[in-house]
Amino acid sequence: MSLVTGTDRAAPGEVSDHLFVVIHGDRPLAPPARHPLEGIDEIELGRALATTEVTRTGRRLRLGFPDPRISTQHAVITRTSTGWVLADRDSKNGTFIGSGGRLTAPTPLAEATPFSIGHTFLMLRTACHASGPLVIDGAEALATLSPALGQRFHDLVRVAATGASIFIQGETGTGKERVARAIHAMTRRTGELVAVNCGALLPTLAASELFGHLRGAFSGATADRVGLVASAAGGTLFLDEVGDLPREVQPTLLRVLQEREVQALGANRPQAVDLRVVSASHRDLATAVSAGEFRADLHARLAAFTLIVPPMRERREDLGLILAELLRRHAPEPERITLSRGALLAIFAYDWPQNVRELESALTIAVALARDGVIHAEHLPVAVRGVRAPAAEPGATTGDEVPAPRATLPERRAAELTRLLARHGGNVAEVARELRRQRTLVHRWLRQYGIDPSQFRR
Repeated sequence: MSLVTGTDRAAPGEVSDHLFVVIHGDRPLAPPARHPLEGIDEIELGRALATTEVTRTGRRLRLGFPDPRISTQHAVITRTSTGWVLADRDSKNGTFIGSGGRLTAPTPLAEATPFSIGHTFLMLRTACHASGPLVIDGAEALATLSPALGQRFHDLVRVAATGASIFIQGETGTGKERVARAIHAMTRRTGELVAVNCGALLPTLAASELFGHLRGAFSGATADRVGLVASAAGGTLFLDEVGDLPREVQPTLLRVLQEREVQALGANRPQAVDLRVVSASHRDLATAVSAGEFRADLHARLAAFTLIVPPMRERREDLGLILAELLRRHAPEPERITLSRGALLAIFAYDWPQNVRELESALTIAVALARDGVIHAEHLPVAVRGVRAPAAEPGATTGDEVPAPRATLPERRAAELTRLLARHGGNVAEVARELRRQRTLVHRWLRQYGIDPSQFRR
């Protein structure tokens, strides 16, 4: 995947302010951009004819966007002694900061606050450490415009080639398993990635599940069983939510990592196992170690390299990247999908507590409801559109809409289904049980709303 990085004149390691072109509502699949502002005092924003235009003249940068709602000379951003100031240039459709009203006077740009001209959304970050172009082919899970996160992703690529254990920390729904699968793909190991949900392992059965057993090893062991560790031989063992690993099996797992061998329950001798171990948790394992809930020596073995995946609310500059990938994955014809300004305002304003997983659920429903190919605010879940879009200026053709005061029954039902599918990992039987409905009825609803339960399976 190649990301447009604009006029990158800052050397890696240097600190520079950055302007991010996050998303174009009319062209959500268009690549976003990052423009370091080292040596720039003024940024002109206006319309271009066919493609995005980037022109640097001395200490002035001009960005032109093929958005018909943008005026030829629409707005200007100026560096001052106290920061950057945004001013509208009497544009036809106005300039907006966040979900506020149309700018009527020059206004300071706050850190990481989105602003929009037409249906194009931008954002400014200050004092970012510059990095080179972010090009990680075939690893969409590692795509970012954030210089700091991009540098960690590049470090991850280098570490992935060594075979060292990697620990991924991040909130629920941030895409930790997708990062693990990207690591596995980069190592080019011949075996499979075997994912283990450590939080679902019962203490009494965890050893058998992980390490396997021979027939007769314990009551109920009627046949030999290959454990999950041995199943990952030649590939990658992914220990999801490893912070919830039962204490009883932690010493045995430590031995597996140290000796690279596993001994099934009831076996007389261990067998060698060649595997790569990647683990993940929403918990801080160092804190769990301090609380006596996790072994310090096992933590040291698992976290030879630690990658912290930030929540979506801390990486809003990547919303366009993430939206484009999700549209390509879920929309039958992603190139026909557009997003109204009201929908984009709601997406930027919401904190996404369940992160990418929640955005994926919301976008799946929105695509199904957008029969004309345009995602409006009312197609988003009620929680997401809680921040109302400002009314359009008289005569403006911005495509804004005021969200409906109530969700329709289909919207409420679809939102409830996606919430429960996310909770139960795509298990339709569990969803039906919680709703106290027949499974066949739930399947009918899923087909009706275009919801694929397999997208929620962990």
